[in-house]
Amino acid sequence: MFYHIEDHDSLKGEKLDDYLHKGWFRLKHRIDKGSHYLNLDKGELLRVVELRYDVDEIVSHRSHKRIRRLNKDFRIEYSNRFEITDFDQVLYMNYYNHIDFDTNEDIENILSGNGKLDIYDTHCLRIFDGEDLIALGLFDIGKTTVASILNCYDPDYAYFSLGKYIMLLIIDMMKASGMKYYYPGYLMVGNPKFDYKLFIGKEAGYYLNEESQWVRFVDDIMVYKEYSFEELLKYLDLYLASNK
Repeated sequence: MFYHIEDHDSLKGEKLDDYLHKGWFRLKHRIDKGSHYLNLDKGELLRVVELRYDVDEIVSHRSHKRIRRLNKDFRIEYSNRFEITDFDQVLYMNYYNHIDFDTNEDIENILSGNGKLDIYDTHCLRIFDGEDLIALGLFDIGKTTVASILNCYDPDYAYFSLGKYIMLLIIDMMKASGMKYYYPGYLMVGNPKFDYKLFIGKEAGYYLNEESQWVRFVDDIMVYKEYSFEELLKYLDLYLASNK
């Protein structure tokens, strides 16, 4: 659920940096800002915790080294302009049919709801085993920032942690280019499906909506809270007001 939604003809470079710094994130072609996920069917309200890493503070962990060793024989292709291929679509559909959480069933729908795919400066990483495409990572580039949009992989290669490997490759690229902040996406309190993003390390920051600033990540932020019916209605009213 989003309290603020904006449409732009272009969100690139320093303009994207500025929005990300203020706690906004991409949804399709738009830029949005919110703090909770509302599931009306379940009457459930879950806090969304947006993450950010200062790449200069990231250190190599044992888990990072293991993932790099596992994937050292795969071939990596980088492109500074993403164009969807049939191979991308097949890979994503295999991934989509394997996962057990809600997301969009089409790559183009993930990137665009208005038919335009060039509002953001979207780059991609493809990973191959021989000639077979086994993983795809899409991310938006600003001047000093990178925001991950989608990581998907062939379910037969789940053992290799390819989504995490893509994140490590993005961080490598950022360090080599002198870029500053990596936005891997968000966590959802009460839903551990997104917690893998913390494998990078506890050097993370998260956006504190109440104070409109980034603060150091602490485990306490992930403690589940059950909201009252009155609180649920309050957030629903905020959402409806922002989507008139």
